[in-house]
Amino acid sequence: MKFRKLAALAMTAVLSVTALAGCGSNDDEKSDGNAASSISEAYEKAASMEKYTLSGSFSMSMSGDDIESAGGEQFLEVLGGNNGIAFSGTWEGKVDTKNNASDLNIGISLGGKTATDILDYVTVDGDVYIGLRTMADGIEKIISETADLDSDSSINLGAELPEGNYLKVSEETLKELLEMVEETYGDELEDAGISFNADSFQDMLSGLNDNDEYKKLKETVSYFADLIVKGMKNSDSCFSNDGDTYKMTISKKNINDIISGVLKEVESNSGAIAEKINAITGDETVSGSDLKQMASLFGAYDIASLMEDFDFSITLTASYVDDTFKTGIAVGVSDSSNRMAFSFENTAKKDDSIKISAPTDVISDEDAKPIIEEFKKGFQEGLDSAYGEISDEYENFEDDFDLGTDDYDFDDYDFGDYDYDDYDFDDFDFDDYDFDEDETETEKTGDSHTSSDKQ
Repeated sequence: MKFRKLAALAMTAVLSVTALAGCGSNDDEKSDGNAASSISEAYEKAASMEKYTLSGSFSMSMSGDDIESAGGEQFLEVLGGNNGIAFSGTWEGKVDTKNNASDLNIGISLGGKTATDILDYVTVDGDVYIGLRTMADGIEKIISETADLDSDSSINLGAELPEGNYLKVSEETLKELLEMVEETYGDELEDAGISFNADSFQDMLSGLNDNDEYKKLKETVSYFADLIVKGMKNSDSCFSNDGDTYKMTISKKNINDIISGVLKEVESNSGAIAEKINAITGDETVSGSDLKQMASLFGAYDIASLMEDFDFSITLTASYVDDTFKTGIAVGVSDSSNRMAFSFENTAKKDDSIKISAPTDVISDEDAKPIIEEFKKGFQEGLDSAYGEISDEYENFEDDFDLGTDDYDFDDYDFGDYDYDDYDFDDFDFDDYDFDEDETETEKTGDSHTSSDKQ
């Protein structure tokens, strides 16, 4: 469906723009004070904050022919009305990166008709606390306010839960879950440079960050992001600012200018880029002259015109002033009959006084044990199922892709028994055969056999 392609493109664009902002540099001079002087510097300053509060919101809407045909009237009514889908949410919390602790609450709204907290969790001292009752009450509210229920119907998901709100998932349980993943996908993950030989989840993450392959990948991504941002600077309409708020815009209107600027950077740095690519592939995949030639050829295309009725706009904003980091992303994608819009805003404010403690309203270990055991069972079954499906598809590829040649033994047919000399092609005069006349006769008579032979 078209809207799936729109959604996929939008999410790819969001991640790409964020990577550019976080990794790239627009070559502006760094500010001496507390305020950032560019998007990339705003992200760099934000990354240095160890303790901060955060709050934000997001919204997404989809409309068009594909959405209307995707679900029934009740589905569309729940998610925003017959004109499409509307979905939004908010969050607030606090983070202590120095001690690997966080306290976050997330709420959602469907179609602007109902708003409720849906997720409440705390991480502290390696343990995770999930607000089960908060989640149950949120789901119950959504169903009650959006579903077409009979007057006698009632939903009370929380009644099935034991006393307390938070379910404690200990560091030991998290490690057990990681061991399940290792048992199923360990070899593949080891090949990717992710090691599970660690005492804790945080140790594993630290091991990944210290991994040489990961460092090399991060360095390469940073290099290419920096190169692209330099190319984007060649477009006057890409970077702008309103006071201390800096903005980067990519749209159908300026995509040709941006691509042209990036291609100029590729031509100027073709040798270094080729070295990076060859280092990744481990082979002499491309040369600097190849890249120059490709950049020259690609520069001849009018990308905006090739998009025809497809339109898009991506805007990233960021600022860092007085220990407060603000960022936002707005994406709009559309074609002749469908449109999708997504926006995200977040504010993080430095606060060195933050102290995050474990919640007190915790389900007892005795009551929590069967819930966790049931979850681990389902988790393992999910891994086994996913691994089995992938494995079966790989191992049975030859069986699924059967050309049918195995059922036919060509050795049983002796082509040497057929004497081609018995048929004298010289006796057939192709000049005497009017193929146009035969086609006309076929059309007149509707001779199915002749039509089939023609096909």
